[in-house]
Parts: sequence; structure tokens; C-alpha cells
Amino acid sequence: MGLALGSGAARGMAHLGVLNILEQEGIPIDMIAGTSVGSMVGGAYAAGMSVKECMKVLSTISWGQLVRPTFPMRSLVHNAPIISFIEKHVGKRLIEELPIPFGAIASDVSTGEAHIMRTGSLAHAIAASTAVPVAMRPVNYQGKHLADGAIVHPVPAALVRSMGADIVIAVNVCPESFTKGAARHLIDSLMNTIDIMSAKLIKEELQLADVILRPDLGFNQISFKDADDYIAAGEVVTREAITQIRQKIAAS
Repeated sequence: MGLALGSGAARGMAHLGVLNILEQEGIPIDMIAGTSVGSMVGGAYAAGMSVKECMKVLSTISWGQLVRPTFPMRSLVHNAPIISFIEKHVGKRLIEELPIPFGAIASDVSTGEAHIMRTGSLAHAIAASTAVPVAMRPVNYQGKHLADGAIVHPVPAALVRSMGADIVIAVNVCPESFTKGAARHLIDSLMNTIDIMSAKLIKEELQLADVILRPDLGFNQISFKDADDYIAAGEVVTREAITQIRQKIAAS
């Protein structure tokens, strides 16, 4: 069984709720693919962090811990703090050595194509997959300049299927509609733009999933202060789908 954890900034804390219920119900997670925040949550879990540890660490983070301004280009921020943050909590791990097979997706800013990361530094892969265009500098990694994977594969169902998953559970935390005037900050505006651009891609990607989980979330994207609500929403939607998930497993 493979889990595809999608992009969505702070709303991605709902992925923790999904993992929590799957773990409680004894549903095996054989492989994980993540895009953007999905790579952060999925990568931490694949590296061996428990759901409780992930909740403790990820639900209390702030943007100030993850990025820092660059000079003289004040509109861009360094991604080095993200790398340090990940390495602090999971160590300098290699993706190919993780207990749970894992893959992350970023976009190659030179070609616009997807760049799949199944080997190499976990921390650098997460930094690349979460590098919001314009707001954050592209990450120079594996010989490419990489940015947020949400641009190319917002919900990485195709990747986890290619990794060998017979059953794919896709978690989509992007909004179904977009509220005029809801974006209050620069990153809010950028995230909203990415969500709009990703809408068609998400529909295409979800056709490859056996089970689709869409937590009931609000608009707020960049604030982690609502993490508990996002986690709870992930738990609710997963509980509702447990019977369907078990049926898919039994039929496989």
C-alpha cells in the first residue's frame, strides 16, 4: 500500500492525522511519496519518526524556523534552515536507506519538468520539494535548480504507483474553491496561485489513486497555528474511509 501526500503548506499538517489513524488501525504503509509539505511529513515518517514525534515537531514549527532573508534580494529567502531543521530531527539520512521506501518530487526551474528524488540527501530533497517559487531560492541539488514540486505533481499518486504500490491512497489538502480576498500575505498569494495552477493536474493525478482523502480544511495556508485543527480533519476523513481502505486491501 502506498501513500501519496500532496502539497498545501500548513494544511499539510492534516497528513499527520491521516498517518495517525492508519497506524492506529494497523493499516500497513509500504511506501510513501510526497510533494512540498507532503515530502516533509512523509519524509520524516519514512525516516522512522513516530506519528507522535512528527506531531510534536512539525505542528509547532513556524516559518521563522524554516527560512531566512537573503540580501540584497530581500524577496527571496534561503532554504538552508529547512535543511538544518530536518537534519536536526532525523539526521543526515539518505533516502535509499530509509526504513520505508520514499520518494519526493520537485520541479526543475530550467526545464519545467518534474524531478523525482529516490536517492540522496533526505533533507536536501525536502528543501527542494518545498521551495516556493519567487518566495524562496531554488535549491541547487543533484545537478539541477529545483523548486516546489506542487507545480508539476501536486499529489504524487503517479510516483507512488511507479514505486510498486498495488493500492494508492492519495491525500489532497488543496482547496476545492478559492475565496476572493482570502490571501493576506505574499506567500498566501503565491500558494493560492500554485493551487489554482495545480487544480487540473490534481484531477489527472487522482485518477491513479484507489482511495482519495480530502480533509475538510479552511483556506489558511501559511499559519501553523491551526495545526491541531488540520490534524483533526485528517483523522476524521481517514476514519470515514477505513472500511473502503480495508476492502481495497482485501481485494488486492
